[in-house]
Amino acid sequence: MCGSVRGRIEMERWLVLQKVTIILVIFVFNYSSALKDQARLETRNGHLYIIAADSKNITFVTSGSGAVNLNGENLVHLVAVAKKASAVVENIQSSLLVPFEERLNTLTETINGPNGLVQALAQLQNNKGNASESAIGGTSRNYYTKLLRVKIRRLEQNVRYLKRLLTTDECLSNPCQNGGTCTDMYGGYHCHCPEQWEGAQCTVDVNECARFGGTELGCQNGATCINRPGSYQCSCAQGYHGIHCANQDLKCTAANSRELCGHGTCIVPQGGAADPGFICICETGWEKDGYACSKDIDECRTYRGVCSQNPPVRCHNVPGSYYCEQCPPGYSGDGYFCSDIDECAINNGGCSLLPKVSCFNTQGSRTCGPCPPGYMGDGVTCTYAGGACHVNNGGCHPSARCLQLPGISNSFVQCTCPAGYTGSGLGADGCVFTGMAVYDACTPNPCKNGGSCQPTFANRFQCLCPLQFGGTTCETERDPCNPNPCRNGGTCLANKNYVPKSRFEFGTDNYHTCSCLAGFTGNNCQSEMQECGMGPTAVDSGEIRYPISASHTYEGNLHCEWTLYARNDTQVLNISFTKFDLEESTLCKSDYIQIYDGIAPYGQVVGRNRFCGKTAPAPFQSVHNRVTITFHSDKSVSGGGFAFNYTAVKPVCGWNKFVVSNGQLSSPGSPGHYPPNKDCFFVLNTRYTKRLQLNFFSLDIEDSPNCTKDYLRVWDEDDVQLEKYCGKNNIPNPIVSVSSTIKIEFHSDGEGSGSGFQIAYNVLPGTPGCGGTLTGAKGQIISPSKAQSADKPGGTYPENLHCEWLIQVPKGQRIRIYFTKFSLEGRGKCTHDKLQISDGGDSRAKLIGKWCGSQLPPVVETSGNLALVEFVTDNTVGEEGFRLVYEIICGGVFTELEGSFSSPMYPSNYMVDHACTYLIEQPPGKVIKLQFLDFDVFGLPTKGNDRCLGDYVRVFDGESSNATKIGEYCGEMRPGLITSTFNYLRIEFLSTKFRTARGFYANYSTIDVACGGILKSRTGIIQSPESANKQGKYPHNMYCVWIIVAPVGFIVQLSWSHFSLEPSMNRCPHDYVQVFDNSSYAMMEDDSFSNTKYCGRVLPPMMTSSDNMVTVIFRSDASVANEGFLANYIMKNASITCGGTYLSAYGVIKSPHHPHPYPGNRQCSWIIQTRNGQQIRLRVHHFQLDRNPHPQCLRDYLEIR
Repeated sequence: MCGSVRGRIEMERWLVLQKVTIILVIFVFNYSSALKDQARLETRNGHLYIIAADSKNITFVTSGSGAVNLNGENLVHLVAVAKKASAVVENIQSSLLVPFEERLNTLTETINGPNGLVQALAQLQNNKGNASESAIGGTSRNYYTKLLRVKIRRLEQNVRYLKRLLTTDECLSNPCQNGGTCTDMYGGYHCHCPEQWEGAQCTVDVNECARFGGTELGCQNGATCINRPGSYQCSCAQGYHGIHCANQDLKCTAANSRELCGHGTCIVPQGGAADPGFICICETGWEKDGYACSKDIDECRTYRGVCSQNPPVRCHNVPGSYYCEQCPPGYSGDGYFCSDIDECAINNGGCSLLPKVSCFNTQGSRTCGPCPPGYMGDGVTCTYAGGACHVNNGGCHPSARCLQLPGISNSFVQCTCPAGYTGSGLGADGCVFTGMAVYDACTPNPCKNGGSCQPTFANRFQCLCPLQFGGTTCETERDPCNPNPCRNGGTCLANKNYVPKSRFEFGTDNYHTCSCLAGFTGNNCQSEMQECGMGPTAVDSGEIRYPISASHTYEGNLHCEWTLYARNDTQVLNISFTKFDLEESTLCKSDYIQIYDGIAPYGQVVGRNRFCGKTAPAPFQSVHNRVTITFHSDKSVSGGGFAFNYTAVKPVCGWNKFVVSNGQLSSPGSPGHYPPNKDCFFVLNTRYTKRLQLNFFSLDIEDSPNCTKDYLRVWDEDDVQLEKYCGKNNIPNPIVSVSSTIKIEFHSDGEGSGSGFQIAYNVLPGTPGCGGTLTGAKGQIISPSKAQSADKPGGTYPENLHCEWLIQVPKGQRIRIYFTKFSLEGRGKCTHDKLQISDGGDSRAKLIGKWCGSQLPPVVETSGNLALVEFVTDNTVGEEGFRLVYEIICGGVFTELEGSFSSPMYPSNYMVDHACTYLIEQPPGKVIKLQFLDFDVFGLPTKGNDRCLGDYVRVFDGESSNATKIGEYCGEMRPGLITSTFNYLRIEFLSTKFRTARGFYANYSTIDVACGGILKSRTGIIQSPESANKQGKYPHNMYCVWIIVAPVGFIVQLSWSHFSLEPSMNRCPHDYVQVFDNSSYAMMEDDSFSNTKYCGRVLPPMMTSSDNMVTVIFRSDASVANEGFLANYIMKNASITCGGTYLSAYGVIKSPHHPHPYPGNRQCSWIIQTRNGQQIRLRVHHFQLDRNPHPQCLRDYLEIR
């Protein structure tokens, strides 16, 4: 009974459940089919979805002053702004572009139309053969010719007018005010004004109170609107708050943050102690006015020097920011930084090219030199004036007669003084009055300040003034400090008490004193102080002090060398010690100074062999124009060091000449006896392909053992002594120089004397093929060769050669030299035959290298546009010689904060078939701004302007050509301003084998950025930027990218020492750090290469890259900011690295030194981490451990767990 009842109940329950199930299935089916015809709101994982019915719209409709807001921005207002911008563009097209197009069409019709100039010229040419003045349509040909000329002149005027309108940049005058952006237009300009200003030049303030009235952007809830220049302000009624008076409470939320704070973000401090319950964090360029960030910061007044100060550039403040006007003419830059343009480097600065006039670059401009003799003008334009005598009387005295002698040269004149005058007639002092005159205009002397008076015609006079005075009567004193002779920022002080020794002395260093900045020395602050030693340096005057600080003593175990030479080859050096404190020792064996008159160790040692103790060397004057001072210290006692002054002066006797023919030289006083205590130095130079011969006529010099008293010495170019003479019995044999230079030194002491010497010199032909001057863009040098032999079919070079080749390319270029053949006698120090290259125009320049033997020398690159190649052989074995090729280097690495570069041979046409790479490399924290000042590259842009057919310039946003390509440029249109993303910028220039053009000239500068960059040093740090308020926290809304690039074959290990970012429980959506392994910037978009984002305060794990590149990204939002992070990286050789932590999605692990045997006693641990939910697959490609493995792997083993 009970069982049957229970069974019926179960049956009924099952039937009811079955019915309910059927009903639910039917309901679900009907419900899902009905969703297509209904709009709905859904939430999925906290996200809100608004879904319209099938093929239906979503429409937002407002009424009155309502608005549709998206993150605080009024979408209705944005649509209105977009419509206004579209109307402006249409206005430009209709009012400016259409008339311009019509004028161009008219010009085309005038030239190519059926009655145009082309048809008229063709008709004229067809009738060219008719000799008679036959009528054309009843009108003579002369009439048509005149009419055609009128049309051509009119057309030329129109074209010039159009060209002027097209090439004139009306934006250069900065016509747009209040932050407006200027666009250069045909015959004018157009200002794009910020929304707070309007008008042709953005000078009319927008009345926001009238424009925004009744909209959400206007003042709400009965507030009073106050219009202000560039802005407006709402005065709220009681009980309302915020920028627009839209809130009745002061509660800080994300929705009303902008309404409460304006240009800022509201936050609630811990404890809520702030009044009115929140704090506004202002955006850059704004500060608080009350509690809201509504007051603009005037950066132009608050921060001095935000724009360029030298030259001064005007600063304009705009709401929330500021901007600088363009750099003035003569400067390049963006207004924030301006650098001087060397106008002389481009087309001679506009100075005359025919005849060629010197151009002198000045700050922001240039100055042209005077026109040459026979021409008149201002240096920009020089007009032939009929000969040298027609300009300034040919340089003759104003009273002299000028006679031009074109048979000698176009500039040679003969000056003849008039009757009653005597003199050469040349110059202001050329004619001196000697005759009697009834009236003497020079009595009394009207000339002041020591000026001399010279009578002229018509009872007038002329004052010949000392050089430090000027004016009609020498009444004006010239300022020795204008222009400033002090270099490197030195301050000039006039020496008013100096009494000149001659009237020609003005302009020397005696009239002024320079106060030098720290680190510079010399009479004109021209020398940079160095700690110990200084390479060959051209000097005028200055001081050497070691150590620099007077309170310090010098260090031990030093050997330093200072080599100074007079900037003017005809001068010598005066050396005077002002301080001397060295360790005292017997024969100065410990610490000492040694002085060479010339190049050490070949020059004559001055005084005793060494100087030490506290007694300074006596002042002396060099015989040569070069002095070398060496300093040696041992490891024992140290002293206070030394200091000496040096001054370049004219020698007592001697000269430095370039000669092309015969001549003679003699001792002082010849043919009489020479005076005592004389030091004379004669230098003879000739062409590199020539040699010099000395023939002695007489020799009478005081005799002494080894010629230690009076003597005559002959030196070669390298200051190696060839001969030394004294006595009078024998006339020396002729001497032939081994190079194109020979030097003669004469010395007399204070005792005996003689009649001296007389020498004749003449120029001899050198060995064919031995020396010369090369100026082409590319060339070769081959050593001279004599007869061939069986073992050396190519021939050998002659004995006793000294060949010199000067390679000279245009200024601003550098030279690369490489060898294709090399076989010289000798090895090691090359004491027999040698080839050497100097980085300059003579042997005094820095020696790049010296080679002999049979191994090819390395590739050589100079630092400037000159290189001297010297080939020297002795009288023994000769080899096959050498062959070298030189070419102009283009490109290079630029590490200065600002600079310039150009195409090869600029401003002349570049060479064909050439490739150049320019890499601008700056430290992290900098980005690069590149501007092309001149651009003319033979090439044709493709239709999309993204490639060029022919020659081109490519710019890459990074260090290699794998970086993002910014652009490819060719033609004559200059590229716009280019700004890099990182601290590297790569420029590639390619010329093809066809035509060439002028090329390009570019300037670059740098600006600071808060973070990011390309890092290439072996070790370094990466840290988050610091906010402007210096409160120890990183700024908001930052996006920083660091790319660590190690050498090929290296890996990067990244570790973290500090980490504090805004925390989050869900994948770090706010502030985070993200690391990419073996990735380029272009691969960042592919999320499969990235690892987990890191935030909060937990240190990320140590990371090891699988290749040589790692990218680190830091991003912060507008909310919370913490202290930031600090990471260290180190680059390691991948072949010997043992262990590491790997986070990339794939990679390779190798034993140390693989594929070579691994070292002993190593324990390596590799940790591979990946995301949650992912597995790791390991595949072993090569495995070979201990050849005799232990059964339990107790020796070498690989364990995976």
